[in-house]
Parts: sequence; structure tokens; C-alpha cells
Amino acid sequence: MSFLLVLFLNMPSSDLQVREILRQGRDQGKLSASQKRIVLNEFKKSGVMALTREKLRDYEIELSRSLNDLELATGQENWTLRLLLLRLSIGPCC
Repeated sequence: MSFLLVLFLNMPSSDLQVREILRQGRDQGKLSASQKRIVLNEFKKSGVMALTREKLRDYEIELSRSLNDLELATGQENWTLRLLLLRLSIGPCC
């Protein structure tokens, strides 16, 4: 289960319609485009999208610091890991 979904389902105000849509998606193995739009809109409205983005940014900063420490310890820049972090980045952070 994704972090975003766990956050949403643990919110006391999580929408019953979304819970039902997610249950149907689990049972049927897919969601329609309109169901996906409803779920995405509710995720945005509840604030879990912003919380997830914030958490990802925190992880990105932590990984960047760890990579800096590794490079200092080894005396070598690791361009492979730097490129990977850049590709995984969610936007400007550090």
C-alpha cells in the first residue's frame, strides 16, 4: 500500500465514496478514468498529496546529505548516484 493511500485511509475525514471506489478497484483489478479522477481530487482536497510531497522532499534532502558524506569519506564524487538522485528528484530542494 502506498504512503499516500495509508495517510488518506487513516484520516478520520476520509471520504466514504473514495473508500468504496478503492474497494471496487481492488475487487475488479482496475478503476475507470472517472473513478481515478474522483480519488485524485479527494487526495488533493484532503492534503495527503502535499504531505506525501513534503515527505519525499525530506527523503531527498536526507539522501543528498548521505551522498555528500559518502563522497567526503571516499574522496571521490559519485556521479552515478548523483544522476540517480537527480532523476528521482521531485523538484528543487537542496
